[in-house]
Amino acid sequence: MLKMGVIGYGYWGPNIVRNFNAANGSQVTVVCDMNAQTLKNKVKKAYPGIKTTTEIDEIIKDPEVDAVAIVTPVFTHFEIAKKALEAGKSIFVEKPFTYTVAEAEQLVNLAEKKNLKIMNENLISLMIDIDTVSNELKENIEKFKNGNKAAGQRARKNTLTLTKLYKEFRAESVKI
Repeated sequence: MLKMGVIGYGYWGPNIVRNFNAANGSQVTVVCDMNAQTLKNKVKKAYPGIKTTTEIDEIIKDPEVDAVAIVTPVFTHFEIAKKALEAGKSIFVEKPFTYTVAEAEQLVNLAEKKNLKIMNENLISLMIDIDTVSNELKENIEKFKNGNKAAGQRARKNTLTLTKLYKEFRAESVKI
């Protein structure tokens, strides 16, 4: 299980928390936002089991967190992403990735040096699609086993769709 920390719960933060929690194999364990009222009134109400903090370093230094999602204004992306990578965390950075190509190259080089991953929005969307189609495939196989012939055709289509999604996932992973 990939344990995620999310930094930033403004406009996109709620979507990122929801999507990482929905993806098979990942779980958001802590959310950071500079606004304590947002944490209390939004995060804690929607996700009572998730820890909250107003301190970015708490997430970056947390040994329970495997990866950090950075959903903050772009001018903060480079500094936060670099700190997370230096602390041994893989990162997801909301677009735009950084202000400059030089900053992006520095982060990519640091991730390669530390054998860490940089995730982007396309990979997350593909992970959710793969998870959804995998679940549909399982359901269709069960229905087919119980005599539903149409479910067998849907299972075949699910298999073809999964093959396509896995190819896209591998191609997208290579880009980073």
